[in-house]
Amino acid sequence: MKKVKKWHNDFLKLNTAAGLLLDDNLVWSEDMESIRKPLGQMMKQEALFQTPARKAFLDIADSLLEEEWDISA
Repeated sequence: MKKVKKWHNDFLKLNTAAGLLLDDNLVWSEDMESIRKPLGQMMKQEALFQTPARKAFLDIADSLLEEEWDISA
């Protein structure tokens, strides 16, 4: 059951971060603008299919979400 909950939490985190990256209404730095959509698409795929890159994607998601992400609520 713990694995299912972790997968679910990771799925939500990755999808939330991907949603931010893919949102055309948000303003990103010029450097980020060039990679945000491909990164968002990759994150959406990673949310569904675990790959060896999952840890790196979760680290990126943590950086993007920082204080806004609180799964304890």
